[in-house]
Amino acid sequence: MKLHLALLLLPLTTSFVLPPAPVLSPAFSSPAFSRTASYLVAPSGRDALDTVVSTSKGPILPPPILTAARTLSVPASLVTGYLITPSRRMLASIVGSALTGTFGVVGRSKLEDVAIGGGKVQLAKLLLSKEKVEDVTPAEVSAVQKAYNVPDFEWSTFKSDIYRDYLRAECKISTLKTADGAAIRSFGRSLGLSPVQVGMAVYDAASGVYQDHVAWAAEEDLKDKEGEEYRCVGKFLYLAGQIFKDEGAEERQYEVGRISKLFGLDATQFADRVGEVARPFYERALTSARTKEGVGADMLRRARDTIGVTDGDMVRMHEDCYSQAV
Repeated sequence: MKLHLALLLLPLTTSFVLPPAPVLSPAFSSPAFSRTASYLVAPSGRDALDTVVSTSKGPILPPPILTAARTLSVPASLVTGYLITPSRRMLASIVGSALTGTFGVVGRSKLEDVAIGGGKVQLAKLLLSKEKVEDVTPAEVSAVQKAYNVPDFEWSTFKSDIYRDYLRAECKISTLKTADGAAIRSFGRSLGLSPVQVGMAVYDAASGVYQDHVAWAAEEDLKDKEGEEYRCVGKFLYLAGQIFKDEGAEERQYEVGRISKLFGLDATQFADRVGEVARPFYERALTSARTKEGVGADMLRRARDTIGVTDGDMVRMHEDCYSQAV
């Protein structure tokens, strides 16, 4: 077999470190353990990213090998050998590849599948490396696509899937922070998703949340405002409203309307469910305004904008706050 001259001339001290292998949780077959573990670690959107990494199939080729293979600098049989005998050292991998050159030729479609899979895993790892997923930049996301040469359509689809699954996973538990609405809205922009892509991803996530918390729930649980199923659905509706808050009136009405229909709600009921989530946040802000110095009208206005309190709720809550103060 003829190896590319440049590869043969690599000094023995040269090494290229492959991306770290995903750390898999131990496999436990006991259902009791699974239930116990679910209580030890609260669900979050990051679970969706962990799933991408832990369920990836096959080796992840580093970008230099992919680039060389695409430009025919490396014989296809060498790439086959790499897939069979991956190593943490590029040079060792090349030698292992040469030893397995009799395994035949890798089709270009197979190579592209490996590249796409590698790009997906690397994006998930990039997001997991951030303290907050919304801190990733569009440039960082694009750099992963470029490194693995993932086609635009495949990349756009995967980014939408990431956003959908992250949002759905966030709603596995009802816990919600004031900044969560702005964070999930910012995450879509950081991924470089268009408004149409965001709308499709949120609607698909709505279908998942419906399956998780409505389809198999007892009717009394869906009406129990203190119950987890009711609160998880409310959390999703609130986040969906926050995601579309900056859209035009017509676009927002369309997106909110089809989500409402999925959950069997009309526009008024949707607004009521969102208000049930938003009002407690603003109540805390009003309490701070009464009891702490330095909390004025400007801060309350910013709080309303962040939380998403309607004008009607604002008036009623201000009147109640004033009544309690006097």
